[in-house]
Amino acid sequence: MQPPELDSSVAVLDRYVSYLASTRTGQYDRDLGEEAKKRIRQLARCLARIIQLAQELEATHEAIAQRAHPDNPEIPSLVRATTDLADEIERETESFYETAWRLRNVIRTFPGQRGFEIAGIRDVRNKLIVHPEKFGELFLNSFQYSTSTGPVLKPQSSGVADLIDRGLWSNAGELQERILLSLRLDDDSDLT
Repeated sequence: MQPPELDSSVAVLDRYVSYLASTRTGQYDRDLGEEAKKRIRQLARCLARIIQLAQELEATHEAIAQRAHPDNPEIPSLVRATTDLADEIERETESFYETAWRLRNVIRTFPGQRGFEIAGIRDVRNKLIVHPEKFGELFLNSFQYSTSTGPVLKPQSSGVADLIDRGLWSNAGELQERILLSLRLDDDSDLT
């Protein structure tokens, strides 16, 4: 699976907010609409940053493999670089989930969107990041990255089926799908 590009979601959300602003005055908070547009743009930039960091991480892993020799003085600094890059990817991933959660809450204030939900983002954010003590004490500090799933939070502690993080690419794809299905206007067919 490839990471989704959120460009079409940005465009659909922008058109939807403009539609609400022009047709639903009194039923719609303009400031929340502007916040939703800002949050989806932040998510798109966050995904791009994670992809960039992952490419740097892969290049660093390759450099270690090419220079693998116990006496090579470059190895310790390369190992530190991989740790720093992995930490930054994890931080950006957690930031993505928090921002996506805020976007979800803002969209739920829009007329007719009270039931807007993204299960993958909800589960990772609530059960693995914010409230692990409420869901079987999922405190194990584990993280993995693969090109097929993207970042996965706490993969070794997610033994319960409904707590498994399917990976950021899948969860971001679900966000995009929900936005496109729930907020697309009839004349948005050219955006997908």
